[in-house]
Amino acid sequence: MKRMFLTMLCTICLTCHAEQLNYERTTAGNQVLFNYIWQDSQNQRYDLRFAIKKSTLFTPFREFLPFDQTLMDRHILMALRQKAATANPRDVRIEVQQLGSELNMKFRAASQATIDQWHQALNQQADVARADYLHKHYYVTFETPLQQNLVKPDHVRFALESAEIIQPVINAFRTMLGENASPRDIVTAVASWVQSIPYDTLEDRTTSSGSGFSPPNTLIYENQGDCDSKAVLTAAILHGLLPYVDMMYVFLPEHALLAISIPWQEGEQIITHQALEYVYLEVAGPAVVPIGQLSPSSLRALAQGQQELEPIRFSMAAIETQP
Repeated sequence: MKRMFLTMLCTICLTCHAEQLNYERTTAGNQVLFNYIWQDSQNQRYDLRFAIKKSTLFTPFREFLPFDQTLMDRHILMALRQKAATANPRDVRIEVQQLGSELNMKFRAASQATIDQWHQALNQQADVARADYLHKHYYVTFETPLQQNLVKPDHVRFALESAEIIQPVINAFRTMLGENASPRDIVTAVASWVQSIPYDTLEDRTTSSGSGFSPPNTLIYENQGDCDSKAVLTAAILHGLLPYVDMMYVFLPEHALLAISIPWQEGEQIITHQALEYVYLEVAGPAVVPIGQLSPSSLRALAQGQQELEPIRFSMAAIETQP
């Protein structure tokens, strides 16, 4: 019943660093005002301003905490004991105990068939309780190419449920870029903004079990984030601006990036998945990385087949775009 936690220590080593030329965060009544000035890899200068309500900024994702295996085991234990309590003691007696890091179930019944039936029922209940705990706290499980069972933040769900938070950001980008901006212009502007946000190396993530990931509201307010946090924020904003463009998270052993299905140009790194071509997008920073360019460490990991792809299945109702 044990799960490992996915750790990411993102490393990007390119020469040109993104820089916030100006950053201001002020409070006015029930709103927090943000102002950013930065430039992209082509020295294009941007000025972005938006305001977010305090309630919108501070309320979401309060159930998201560093993953704690002990708390999840306790949740499963209580669910198993509640299920066991429904058994008729004349048919079967069930004892569920926590022994160290393992949950132990003991059965006493007149027939093996009864024991098998209840053993199966409790295993199913454990699966339901585990899934319930992970969902409540914004985690998911997945299997790596090395067949490791890991627990990680639910990156797709964070992007889906950030609609209200990032809507002012989407509106600000739409106003700044204008109606005639191409998909490539939009991706370049959003990616360079996220790259310019100070990068939090979070070197203790191997022991902090989830404390390294920042949901979009936290990242925006604290003005810092790591690679997977920045990937989630970028995906949510880009979907609001380009709702029909397919995207994927690309997880490498110590890094996370995006892949976006927009027309690619010669020399850019791309990947084909389910008959669609995606161009890679580095968003971690502090390097200013153009669309389709990858760091040497990312190239090595991809060449070794170490990527884990996670398509981002947005529903059209998940993030509403404004005219």
